[in-house]
Amino acid sequence: MTLTECAEQLNYHPSYIWKILKAERNMTFTDLVNLEKLETAKELLLNTELSIAEISEQLSYANTQNFIRFFSKYVDSTPGKYRKEHKGQEDKSRL
Repeated sequence: MTLTECAEQLNYHPSYIWKILKAERNMTFTDLVNLEKLETAKELLLNTELSIAEISEQLSYANTQNFIRFFSKYVDSTPGKYRKEHKGQEDKSRL
């Protein structure tokens, strides 16, 4: 989703949404979208058996490598390593 599409959905001008995000959350619209994608990716990695490619596709990445680069940049781990490390921790906490 783009800022313009979001503004149209909310019936606001794009610059108004940009200003509010900057003032209230000190982030850009792109930052917000990336944050949401990252949280969705983490949830899908830990709570589904979807492959990395399938998750990448669900999050609208052009290819899996772009998703892996994006995820690694923000999490400092590849999606596969994240799943392996955190899924094990999550399973242990349920015991």
